[in-house]
Amino acid sequence: MKDDIFFVWKLSKKVNPEDFKTFLNSIEPRIQFTLEMEKDRTLNFTDLTIIRLDRKFVMKVYRKDTHTNKYINWRSNVPTVTKVGSMKTLIFRAYDLCTEIKDRNEELDFLKDTFIANDYPVEVVDRIFNNYIPQKYRTNENEQKVKPQLDSSRSLYVPYVRGFSDMLKRELRKEELDVIFSKGPTLEKKLCKLTPKIPIEMSKDNIYRKHCTECTATYIGESGLTMKQRDTLHRSDIKTGKTRCALYTHMKNNKGHNVDWEKKEVLDRERDFEKRKIKEALYINALDDGRLMNPDKGIPINECWTEFFPNIRKLTYN
Repeated sequence: MKDDIFFVWKLSKKVNPEDFKTFLNSIEPRIQFTLEMEKDRTLNFTDLTIIRLDRKFVMKVYRKDTHTNKYINWRSNVPTVTKVGSMKTLIFRAYDLCTEIKDRNEELDFLKDTFIANDYPVEVVDRIFNNYIPQKYRTNENEQKVKPQLDSSRSLYVPYVRGFSDMLKRELRKEELDVIFSKGPTLEKKLCKLTPKIPIEMSKDNIYRKHCTECTATYIGESGLTMKQRDTLHRSDIKTGKTRCALYTHMKNNKGHNVDWEKKEVLDRERDFEKRKIKEALYINALDDGRLMNPDKGIPINECWTEFFPNIRKLTYN
C-alpha cells in the first residue's frame, strides 16, 4: 500500500493535474474525483476560503452562491436552547475558521443579520453575539461564568411544548433538576428501519438474563461489553472457580447443572452506566421469585419503583 501511494505521489509530480485526475478516476469507477484549481491565489474548499499570500495562508468562512441562509426559524416549535445553540455553533465556526480578526467580525455581522432575517428577536441576537465567546478563545479579561453541571441522574425527559416547557426547565433548574426535551415515537421510527440489525451476541450496553440448562434458575446482569465478550468472561470465571461469579456458585451447589449459552436473552439496553445499574436492580427486584442466582438485589433503589414491578413482569414474560 505504501509503495502504491509513493508511486501515485511520484506520478503526480510529473504530469499535469488534469492527467493526474484522469489517472485516479480510472482506478475505481465507483470512486470519482473532481479537480478545482485556485484563482487569484484563492481556493474554496468545503466551507473554507483559503487565500495564499507570500508568507502565509489566510482562511475565512465560505458559502456557495446557492446557500439560502435559512436556519431554524425563531417561531418554530423547537426548544429555545436549540435555537440559541444554532447561533453559538456558527459563532464558534467564525472564531475557528477565520484567521484574521477583520474577517471574523465581518462573518459575525453577517450572521447577526441572517438570524434577525430568520425572525430572531434583535435583543436575543445582540445578547448572544455580545456575550458568547467560545471557551478556547477566552482570555482572563473576557472569562465567562460557566453554569454548574447538574447531576445526570437528576434529569427529567419530557416532550417539548412551546412556552410551557421553557418555563418548566427554568423552574426545575432552581431545584437542581435538569429538563431534557425529547420527542416520543414517530412514524419514521416505527415504520423505517434504516440501521442494520445487530446480532444479539454483538450488541452492547445490555441488561441480560442467563438460564440454567437443568432447572428454572436464572441470573440477571448488566454489561457495557458485547454479549459475546461478557459470555467469555463468565466462562473464564466458571473455569477458574471465581466465587464472586453467581453462575459458578449455582453450578458448584447443583452438580450436573450448566449455563444455557445458546439462549441469549436481552431484557433492556442502556448506554449510561449509572442508569444501566438502576435498570439492572429494577429487573432483579421485579423478577425475583426465589429462583434467581443473583446473590444480592443490585444497587439500592427507591421504594417508589415498586409501582412499576408489575409492568416490568408483564413486559418481560410477554
